[in-house]
Amino acid sequence: MPTGGQGGLTKPFWYFVAIFLGVCPALVVAAFLAFGIAAWRNRDATKTSAFKTNVEFQPAELTFLLAALLPPILLNFMTMYTHGPFYGRHAFLTVPIVNLLVVLFIAYESRANRLSGMAAAVVIVGFSMFFLWRLDMNSVEPDLKAPLLGKDLNQIHPELPLVDDSILTYLEMDHYEAPSVLARLYYLVDPESSIKYTGSNLTEGVLTMKQHFPIRANGSTYADFASKYRHFMVFGDTDQHRGWLLLKLKAEGAQVTELGRLDTPYPDSKLYEVRLDP
Repeated sequence: MPTGGQGGLTKPFWYFVAIFLGVCPALVVAAFLAFGIAAWRNRDATKTSAFKTNVEFQPAELTFLLAALLPPILLNFMTMYTHGPFYGRHAFLTVPIVNLLVVLFIAYESRANRLSGMAAAVVIVGFSMFFLWRLDMNSVEPDLKAPLLGKDLNQIHPELPLVDDSILTYLEMDHYEAPSVLARLYYLVDPESSIKYTGSNLTEGVLTMKQHFPIRANGSTYADFASKYRHFMVFGDTDQHRGWLLLKLKAEGAQVTELGRLDTPYPDSKLYEVRLDP
């Protein structure tokens, strides 16, 4: 398991800090704008008891909000006890609750001023659209200089086994591809190499998964596969580092030849021919 996934006493604290920092620019600008407008529009007004009564939480609401903040803490302690991995996505539903509490705080401090709320909403939506645009701009485009091989894997060296470098692509292909492709499709397991080249051994359970789930494609240890096949193909992308196999092959001096890219819906797009030393 990578060190970044291990539980710790301070991890819940940093998890909540990361939630705030993830949206900090938008909320800080929105808060300052909302408070500034509220102060300008209500310079002579004071917070009334009626307003305070309207924003008080009912016991059931307060219980829900506080309980919704517990998953990162409880899951972290569970992973510390079981020595399993904990990642932020495991407690993702806590994120909107934290953001909701921040919004409620802004509403209370700005005296629920409608103009303040509208200005804050415009800022937050604007930041969200900007980051979505940046995400789209930074998305990885296929290498159009690489020759397009088509869609049918059975037309490309059908006599060679095909290894997926990414576990996610492997599972997608297992779901969508024809039996003729899956008969030659492999995912390889080597805990030592995966730790060395990607800092994670989370995919080493694939062989166990095949015993309990209807995975149709093949699975093998790298050592067993390499002892049987010295010439094979790899589907992946050396530029994206979604797996450890291509990194290992290149580092250990195997002959890796890029054949081109496939026109497929999978995140990986490139096909490589690999020859190991006799």
